[in-house]
Amino acid sequence: MKRFIFIILTFIFAQTSFMVAVDNACADNSRWLGREQIILYGLGIRAEPAHQTVPKDIATIVSTWLQAPDAIPAGVQPVPADAEVRATLRGPSLPDPVELVTGVNGQFDIPPLHLAGVHTLENIRIVHNGEIILRATPESVSIEVIDRLLVTEVTARPLSADEIKDKGIVFDSSNFQAYNFTTAFAVAPGKDIRIDFPVLLPTLARVESVGVPETGIPSLKTQLKNIKTIIPDTLKIAQTQIPNLMVKGLSFTIVGEKMGVLEAPPIPGVIVIPGDIGFLNQYFSVMLMVGNAAPEGSGLVVQDIQAEISLPAGDDTVVGSGDDPLAMAVTQQGDSPGTRPVVKPGPDGKTGTADDENFIAPGETGNAEFLVEGRREGTHVVEMEISGTLRGLPVGPVEIRGRAAGAVLVRNPAFTVTFTHPEIVNAGESYDLDVTVTNTSQSPANFVSVNLYPRNISGATLEGEQTQEVETIPAGDSAVVSFRLRSRVTGSVFAATLDSDDKVAGRFELKTSVGELGIPLSPDSLVLPKEAGSLPEGLRKAGVALLGKAYAAATAPAGALPKGVKRFTRNMVWDRAVEMARAGLRYTLHEPLVSTVKHLLMDFAGNNYARLADKYPEPDDADDLEAAQNDFSGFDDLRRRSFRGDVFADEIAAILTPDLTGLGVAGFHAGFAEAVSFRPQHLSVLIGTDGDPLPFRLILADDQGNTLGEYNAENDKVIKDIPFSDYLAFKDTGENTLAQMALVASPQGTGYTIRLEQNPDAPQGTPFTLSIVLPADTLSGLRQVVFSGMTGDNGIPVIEPVAGDPVTITVEMVDQGEPLAGPPMQPTSTAAVTDPAPAVISVVQMADADVIKCEGTVLRVGRVAAALFSEAVTPESVQNQADRMDISNYEPENNEVVGVALQPGGRIAYLALQDPVGPFVERQIRILDAEDLRGQHMPAPWTGSVEATITDEPYGVISGKVLHADGTPVPYADIRLFTYFCKGYTGISAKTADADGNYTWDFVFYSSKVIALDPESGRPVEIPFRVQRHGQRIHLNIVFPGRGTLKGRAFSEDGYTP
Repeated sequence: MKRFIFIILTFIFAQTSFMVAVDNACADNSRWLGREQIILYGLGIRAEPAHQTVPKDIATIVSTWLQAPDAIPAGVQPVPADAEVRATLRGPSLPDPVELVTGVNGQFDIPPLHLAGVHTLENIRIVHNGEIILRATPESVSIEVIDRLLVTEVTARPLSADEIKDKGIVFDSSNFQAYNFTTAFAVAPGKDIRIDFPVLLPTLARVESVGVPETGIPSLKTQLKNIKTIIPDTLKIAQTQIPNLMVKGLSFTIVGEKMGVLEAPPIPGVIVIPGDIGFLNQYFSVMLMVGNAAPEGSGLVVQDIQAEISLPAGDDTVVGSGDDPLAMAVTQQGDSPGTRPVVKPGPDGKTGTADDENFIAPGETGNAEFLVEGRREGTHVVEMEISGTLRGLPVGPVEIRGRAAGAVLVRNPAFTVTFTHPEIVNAGESYDLDVTVTNTSQSPANFVSVNLYPRNISGATLEGEQTQEVETIPAGDSAVVSFRLRSRVTGSVFAATLDSDDKVAGRFELKTSVGELGIPLSPDSLVLPKEAGSLPEGLRKAGVALLGKAYAAATAPAGALPKGVKRFTRNMVWDRAVEMARAGLRYTLHEPLVSTVKHLLMDFAGNNYARLADKYPEPDDADDLEAAQNDFSGFDDLRRRSFRGDVFADEIAAILTPDLTGLGVAGFHAGFAEAVSFRPQHLSVLIGTDGDPLPFRLILADDQGNTLGEYNAENDKVIKDIPFSDYLAFKDTGENTLAQMALVASPQGTGYTIRLEQNPDAPQGTPFTLSIVLPADTLSGLRQVVFSGMTGDNGIPVIEPVAGDPVTITVEMVDQGEPLAGPPMQPTSTAAVTDPAPAVISVVQMADADVIKCEGTVLRVGRVAAALFSEAVTPESVQNQADRMDISNYEPENNEVVGVALQPGGRIAYLALQDPVGPFVERQIRILDAEDLRGQHMPAPWTGSVEATITDEPYGVISGKVLHADGTPVPYADIRLFTYFCKGYTGISAKTADADGNYTWDFVFYSSKVIALDPESGRPVEIPFRVQRHGQRIHLNIVFPGRGTLKGRAFSEDGYTP
């Protein structure tokens, strides 16, 4: 039997085993006593890893295992079963070396090491019975303890507006803040340009004063003794029959130094504009960056890292309540997650995509982004709870946790707001207020809005949008927004102020004031005659605005008007203002409002252009005629091109709409033509329905290529290229267009085309009426042609020319630019427009035409009335400026017309009356035989009341008889009325009593007197009287004193001695 001897050899630097075998059979058997085979196996113990990196405070292991050949026979132990592996642990974490023991093929459990640095596990060996039987390879391993495995950084940066949108953040009004401001501009009024209303006053009757002599008793040289006088009873009775006429009222006067005239400074207008600057709360990208600080080659990889953010609580210390300074942003998917993975970019190089990698190797970094809203200014700390799995330790995967913190600095933006305002504003003129918003903070301002409060703006009206938005204003940058306002005051801006929250500072700049059409604005205000004040407010304001624009153009410095704006003189502005005042006066004289505005429309549209040649008929007037024509053309061009002209036309149309809907298209158009038939010829076209939306749009073109009625969408303006034209749109309460009228007040062409363009927004097939009033060779100079029941598919209207007509009219119908075809349509009716004979509309007292002035006060006397005619009448027929004795066409009741003044325009005649009229006695007047400019006479005399308009107090009525001393009446006595006012008496009326001595005055001032002349002696009797209450009727008989002879003897005191 063979014996085997095992020798275990340990090689420190080689891990190979070898075997030496000696076979006795191969030797010379004769030389050996015996033989044995010895097999050597190489064994070793290995310690791994030879070097490892471990974060501090994390336990690890060093593994050992015995390396032996697989050929070791079964049952043979490489090392004794009770052998141990021992090693010594040293390092900065251990004050003393620590001996560690484990079994063969076991692992050394390295406890958590608290200090960074290199630790060693050395002298690794197998020990049996106190003896080292084998040393490990390597005999010593190193453990590098690192202070930090993961390096974290939390940063926060505000998001831009684009990033907010890209990240899908949603917000509402609760996510915005606003700074309030109120800015005010003080506007000093310019000069009041007062326009006088010229009035021709009739000549009033002159009342001569008559001196009343005083009778005195000459003084006696001798002293008269006091004697008793016996008055017979009969004399007393006679005296009681004489009225007591010396009743005087009590009057008061101011005693003291006369005060000087107080000149109050003009009150400036103020434009106050309140608003706010809104901005979105800051949104932040709070970024957690995680870096693996393990050394390269350490193999420590952190995987599946999750980060959870914790936001601070507000003052109530409750997280998640409404007062928290920070909140998670809300996205389209809901609240932004508070827990997010920490990832690094994948192959595409970007995070947030599908190929992101969820592990971080040594030297690599990953990040997690949180979307946070900043709700309150300040520095707010956010914390991150980080968890993940550490891989690469010998011990295997280790769950790790940690915390990171960072600060979010919430700083709301601050702004400087620069308001750029025109230096001059005009009431009714639109202008742009430019607002430059500068972000003076270090934070971006996102979704900024500048908001004005329309209801609280004073001195102006906001026309455009009340909110202007800017997506973002970076720190230090600025943005400009503009608001469209319409001024309600006129003047120059001389001061400005801003009241705002702390984070809004203000600056002001003034810019050159250029209004519509590039016309420089004027700070001056037109003050129209008071007669214009009776017109409806909307119409009056529109007229004043248009005249204000015309005045600015007329007074602009040379070269200041833009190219294309015609120059005209201010006389044209004055004339138009007087026409407005004249219209207002006619309206107060009870001309129907629809008639008033029809004539005002014709005046402003230039209908009187044709009369200029009659006004300047002589060859020497050629220059004046040309200047007048240039004025007419310049104003007309401005009116047609200006939005203010459109507003004026809209106000006219609004007033006429009820008349249109009541009479229908044909009836209204005929009435319009009749009302203006005494004026120069015009052309007008009207289309309309019976209340339905209009299916076609009316456009008129002349033979020069000019159009009227086309719509320019770019500037929202109706084109009015035809000279002396205007365009009226009649609308219902729902702003649906019911009718349109094209007017050429003074036709300059000879051929016109009516183009009807189909309205795609209106129901097709709606019947409508087309009415044309054109210049014609008729008595009125006008003819009306009507086409009823048009639908657009039942024919094309044809207007046959008539010999003598100055113009020709054609009609075409269009649908989307393509002409419509159809059979010729004949008119429903054709008729000459009627020119009515002149008629009297009213006779109204003109309270301010007859006054006595004294020291700034006036006394209205009441002797002038105005007769309003339906059309212009000839001066001769109304006896203009005729002598009193030649006036016969007026028969006022118990009165006399003593003078007549026909006013410019020929429709109003001022009548001077002998006696005042008042409200206490209604009086009639009869007017005869007025003639119009075409020679038509009033068909019959007109009789109506004289309307009294004086409302001052106190006035009264006085009447009575003129009597002789014996009580018999004095027929046809000469009597005169005088009124005391201010400093003396003024003659009011002189007339004769009737055959029975009766007299009356319907309207007398409270302090007056009557003087009657004795027909026998010529001596006057003066009787003062006072009206004690308004409307008092005084009965006053005037008695001339009698004359007689006194005869007798004089006696001494005893009664007997002569």
